[in-house]
Amino acid sequence: MKARIAKRQVLLMDDDPQRAESIARHLVRHGCRVTLATSVEEALRNLAGQTFDVLFSPLEMRRTTGWILMARCRQRQVRVPVVLLTVAFDAGKWASALVWGAQALLRVPLQDDELANILALVAPAPAPDVEVVEEAVHTIAA
Repeated sequence: MKARIAKRQVLLMDDDPQRAESIARHLVRHGCRVTLATSVEEALRNLAGQTFDVLFSPLEMRRTTGWILMARCRQRQVRVPVVLLTVAFDAGKWASALVWGAQALLRVPLQDDELANILALVAPAPAPDVEVVEEAVHTIAA
């Protein structure tokens, strides 16, 4: 039997190309297909036109914040699990992230084990599509 593993669809919104590339590499290693948006407007267009399993966004960016992205998603009633990323993790940010509806707040640089755990919780991998290539039935005679 041959299995095709369905991949998680992830929207990564970040206006820093180097950081986005680093985060995307981690996500791809964990079986994700990543679509990159470099602005809130681009992220909202992607969310309106496609289905994503999870949205990743740093809190701190050069031209915007993860809070603004979450507020705009809320205004448009976008329903997607959100994982926020931060360099400076503290209890206040964690509490605010939960109040705003984020499913997680992760510290960057990302740690593979933390990322794997968060993905499993907020965007479980879909069941694989199964393609039967060869079927063999074995009967044990008594």
